[in-house]
Amino acid sequence: MLKELKAIEHIGIYSPDPKKLTDWYCNTFGMEIVYKIDKGVPEKSIYFLKAGAGMIVEILPANSNQKVEKNVGDPGFSHIGIVVKDMNNSVEILKSKGVTFKEIRETSMGWKIGYFNDIDGNIIELIYRPKDDRLDYYC
Repeated sequence: MLKELKAIEHIGIYSPDPKKLTDWYCNTFGMEIVYKIDKGVPEKSIYFLKAGAGMIVEILPANSNQKVEKNVGDPGFSHIGIVVKDMNNSVEILKSKGVTFKEIRETSMGWKIGYFNDIDGNIIELIYRPKDDRLDYYC
C-alpha cells in the first residue's frame, strides 16, 4: 500500500447538466455545495458536495448529453454506496422525494440493501449494516 495514502476523498460524476444533478443530490440527500468552480453558466460549472464525514461528490459537465444505461454487475464503476442508520425510515424519506427503488432486500450477511438511480441513471446503493458488522470498523 502507498504509505502516503490517507483516504479516498471524492468521487467524480460527469453529467449532461451538472447544476440539475447537483440540485438533485442536495434536495434528495441534504448534501451541500462546499465549493464551486464557476464557468460562467451553471451547466458548465463544477460542483463539490459534502456527502458525509470526509466524503465529497464532485459533479462535472459531461462531453455529451448521451446517457448510458448502467446495471449492477456491469464491468467498471458500478455504484455509489450510501450507509444509513435506519433502512426503513431512509427508504420512506427517499420514496417521498420521488425515488423509485429497483430492489430492496436483506443479504445473507443480514445487511439490508436497496438500489435506485439518480436522475442521470447512476446507480446508488442504500446500505444498512447491523452495528456490530460495519465496514468502517476496519478503517
